[in-house]
Order: sequence, then C-alpha cells, then structure tokens
Amino acid sequence: MDVQVIPLDWHRLFWGDTDWLFLLEVLIRTSILFGWLLLMMRWIGKRGIAQISLVELVFVMAIGSAAGDPMFYPEVPLIPALACITILTVLQRWTAQGIIQNESLETLLEGKPREIIRDGILKTTALKEAGLSKEDLFELLRVHNIRQLGQIQRAYHEQNGQVSVIRYEQLADAPVGLAIVPPWDIEMPDTYDGAMASADNPLVCMSCGALALQPMRHCTLCEEDCWTSACRDPLCVSPPAGATESDSP
Repeated sequence: MDVQVIPLDWHRLFWGDTDWLFLLEVLIRTSILFGWLLLMMRWIGKRGIAQISLVELVFVMAIGSAAGDPMFYPEVPLIPALACITILTVLQRWTAQGIIQNESLETLLEGKPREIIRDGILKTTALKEAGLSKEDLFELLRVHNIRQLGQIQRAYHEQNGQVSVIRYEQLADAPVGLAIVPPWDIEMPDTYDGAMASADNPLVCMSCGALALQPMRHCTLCEEDCWTSACRDPLCVSPPAGATESDSP
C-alpha cells in the first residue's frame, strides 16, 4: 500500500524517517570516504589533477558516483564502495601508463592535436573537427592577448581542449590580418567589396582570414565573399583609402 505524501512536511523534507544518531554515522562515512579519496588522488599524482583529459573526466564522474551514495545511504555498506574506488583508481593508473607507453592508445582515447591556424589563416575544416565555432576560438585567442589573426604563426587545439598559440612577440612585427578585437558581437567589422582589394589597401576574408592583395570577388581558400579591412592593430585602424562600406559585396 502506497504511503500518502503530505505536501510541505518539513520534517520529511529535511530529515525523513532517519534516526538522529544517523548523523554520526554520516560523519564517519563521509570522513572515511574523503580520506580514501585523498589517498587515491595522491596516488594518481598532480598531472592527473592539473590536466583533465577525457579519460580522467570519466574517472572523476565514476568515482563521484561511487563515493556519493555511501556517504548518506544507510543501506549502502562502505567496504564495496572503497573497493569500487580502489578498482577505478587502479584502472585509471593502468590507462594512464598505457597512454604514456602507447601512442596509438593515446590517440584512440584522447584524440590528437589539430592545427587550426597557420600564418594567420583559419583552417575551417580542422575547426569543425575540433567542435569549435569561430566565436569560441576568437574568445580563446583574446585570452592570449591576440588582437588580429596575423599575429599568430601557429595555433593548435590540444588534446585537453585548450588552444595553444605560437605568435609574434611584438605586434609591430606581425603581418596584417583579420581583427578579432573588439568581439564581433559587440562591434561587427565593416564589410567591403572584394574588388577594392589592392597591395596598398589589403582586405581579409571574414570566414578564414585569407588576405586579398588584388581585386577578387570570392576567397580562393573558402569561396566566401565577405571581406573586411586587414589591419595590424584593430584598435587603431582606419578604413581602406577610398573605401565605401558595403553590406553586400
């Protein structure tokens, strides 16, 4: 027979049918599991904590599930939970050692780095494979103090999901490129007709960042036809000489 639930029963909501003495048992359970988890994390080492990979994320999710229930469910004994945590930790250690020793296993489980920018030009296919939108990438690049794509010699989407950037040390040494400052959601770059491009007034493709030094309607790399002014410092930029802004090149 189903027990009738009384709405807004504060005793049931906060305490239920558990004896008050069970609070002491919860304290003991939580302390034991917390201490055991600390030992297991210490065994994994600092690398496993500092850099969360796909394998380590799965481990964290699994160990969180294994450690959570025994802390406050009286019907869940501690020994099986401790055994589960230990087994998960051993499996994680074995997998980590296998990844270190076997590059094929590392590629299978964690993927491989992708080059997403070369000499200021976006590799749109690699960007899609990495699951990044241009807006996401530009946000990550701004964290690296990148103002325009010409500053970047190489950019890689690493196995841990971070973007590493090899850049010109000085902005003045970098070639002109596609501005990503300010964010396009705040201020969209002006667009120009590709036929205006010249060596004196270079334009840049807004899709991939390719430079146009001569008149062209479509980008030779991505076939898009949306152009904006190439610049070295987008915070100190003026439109191309004689340019007329165009929403539809």
